[in-house]
Amino acid sequence: MGQTGSLEVRAELGKPATRLIGSVAYFPELYGDALILLSIDILQRKAVPLRFS
Repeated sequence: MGQTGSLEVRAELGKPATRLIGSVAYFPELYGDALILLSIDILQRKAVPLRFS
């Protein structure tokens, strides 16, 4: 596994015989809208998912 989804890792993932199985990329600039909606649901005592994707 790798972190950041770099170009090198993505190229390696494209190889059929690679031992690499995946990479995680982070996009904190996209978190805000989803977290605001989740927070509102929590404050309104609505059911929220145990995991957030």
